[in-house]
Amino acid sequence: MYGRTGSLQAAIYDRLMSNASLQALVGGRVYDGPPRDPAFPYLSFGPGYGVDEGGDDLDAEDVTIQVDIWCDDQQRRGPCSDLVDLVREIFQRQSLDLDFPFSASAVRVPVKRVMLDPSGYVHGVVQITAFVERL
Repeated sequence: MYGRTGSLQAAIYDRLMSNASLQALVGGRVYDGPPRDPAFPYLSFGPGYGVDEGGDDLDAEDVTIQVDIWCDDQQRRGPCSDLVDLVREIFQRQSLDLDFPFSASAVRVPVKRVMLDPSGYVHGVVQITAFVERL
């Protein structure tokens, strides 16, 4: 059983793995801890955090999970930008089903960006936020 953050990450992983357009580009390379020498491009989970949004009768958080997109395209940002935009489209204002006892609503992508990483790879970031409530 997962907590809020783990439940949201599991739902995000399932959605990424089941999207045919994304899988045509990354071929199953979605990691929670990538291998030492991964093939490119690939996605990995970055930091996550929650902000308490509960009240007297509400046990809820705004939970944010970061998805990192890694590309090795001779430092060209275009291919990574396309992947970032696709990941955003997969989640922006979409519903996500979480395992009981949690429910997610108000799914949104407040941050997306593409940058040249000091490693020499192009690094995309997509932050996915959802209101996660304990039922």
